[in-house]
Amino acid sequence: ENYFCSETPNIYTFFPALGLKSPFPAFLHATLLLTDNRNDLDLSSEGSKKNNKEIFKKLLDFYIATIIENYDKENRLKLLMPFSIPANHNDKFTFNESIGKLGIEDYFINECKYREILFTVNENYIRGIDSPIILDSFPSLDNFKGENFNKLIKFIGDEKLRGFAKRIAKMDNNIEKYLYEAINKSSDNWNVEVRIKTFKWW
Repeated sequence: ENYFCSETPNIYTFFPALGLKSPFPAFLHATLLLTDNRNDLDLSSEGSKKNNKEIFKKLLDFYIATIIENYDKENRLKLLMPFSIPANHNDKFTFNESIGKLGIEDYFINECKYREILFTVNENYIRGIDSPIILDSFPSLDNFKGENFNKLIKFIGDEKLRGFAKRIAKMDNNIEKYLYEAINKSSDNWNVEVRIKTFKWW
């Protein structure tokens, strides 16, 4: 889509900070405290570091809210996924460059957990704290829909994007148990072909 940046944009404080790249595929602007040459964050004192941290947290809040308000489906995930996020959701994640020195990664992930970002097979949104079900493979069927699958996230084909979704999801739920119960409750309404294909996938 044409609203995705093809190159990593700079962060702006009225003018671009040439040594400070946006962590997202979007142009960001905030009144940050910069070094004398205005190319990077001023982290020379505890005070400037603390102030920049609070400013950037507010910027993250605004960015998340803007994406949710203006974009839908998988595009929410795409625009919220930081460039530096690892594909494996268990790997350590830090923002690039001097932004990573602010220590706001956990804050960002936690804020995402409480927002309606994840798009379900029923074409509505749930939060990460709602124990969504995110699968690494998906049957090529349309039968995984309805009330019994209300926590099942629409298949995310891109591995890195799927890893980001898992990172913001509460993953302590038993996926196999959930699917077993959902399939059992729904299968009476499926024809023989669908049941066989589901069984083979399972």
